[in-house]
Amino acid sequence: MVLEKMVAEKKIIEKIDEWTRIPSFDSYMLNMMKLEYVDFDRHILRMSIIVPEKFCNQMLTLHGGIMTTLIDIVSTIVVTTYDIDNLVPGWSVDMSMSFSTPILKGDKILIESHLYKIGKSLAFTESTIYDSNSQVCSLVFCKGLVLV
Repeated sequence: MVLEKMVAEKKIIEKIDEWTRIPSFDSYMLNMMKLEYVDFDRHILRMSIIVPEKFCNQMLTLHGGIMTTLIDIVSTIVVTTYDIDNLVPGWSVDMSMSFSTPILKGDKILIESHLYKIGKSLAFTESTIYDSNSQVCSLVFCKGLVLV
């Protein structure tokens, strides 16, 4: 089921807003990270963030744990686009992440997550983080997000 683009965008923004109000780690991180919605088209969600110093390691590059959390949150949101009114995602089963290029403090990054398969109980995503020069910085395969 592919949502009409404008309807989907509105529902995604509403879903993100709803999640920011539910007391949980995800809502804490969503509020703290200030993720911005960029675009959605055919199960590909794009969100962005300007990297603050508090998310960096001692070398002033984005911490790998923060990158993993960003991907986990954005890939969870894209899974819900399959049936945004009824689908409740559970938890990630397996994530394989490769870091290729450091992301510097103050850089605006783009997180792109693609829902490429959904089954009865698992969803599969592929996500990429790009720097402000559109260079791939991280590639992630989520081999299963449990659907509740």
